[in-house]
Amino acid sequence: MTHLILEWLQPALTLIIEAGAAAVLTLLARYIPLVARLYSDQRNRDALHKAIDTGVDRALAAGELAVGTVPGVAAIDLALSYVEKSVPGAIKHFFKTNADAARDQITQMIVAKMGAKAAPMPVAVEAGDPLAEALTEAMAIRN
Repeated sequence: MTHLILEWLQPALTLIIEAGAAAVLTLLARYIPLVARLYSDQRNRDALHKAIDTGVDRALAAGELAVGTVPGVAAIDLALSYVEKSVPGAIKHFFKTNADAARDQITQMIVAKMGAKAAPMPVAVEAGDPLAEALTEAMAIRN
């Protein structure tokens, strides 16, 4: 009796297992490229931001950007040149066809980063607050 039941169920079970395996393989075939693309995007984004940070730091170190000043063309060009030389793959990844758009977008990112790094730290001084006074003195020395 059990043998007859198994003979009757075997084609249905085989079909269910094959359909399940096909569904799993289809999901994996769609999921793996998506994960790889997201990983590649993140890796390139991190490289681009690190290059922008380093380029801005180099402009600061070269004296092209003074604290508390508006970034000049020389500072922006120095940072942009560094970014273009250090991460061409990341630039191509995000800006596949339009090099001018890439330069404009990266320049905007550099100017924003320079503004953040070159801006003097605002300090609210309260009478008798030793920490605020120390920060004010440090900013005066830095500027």
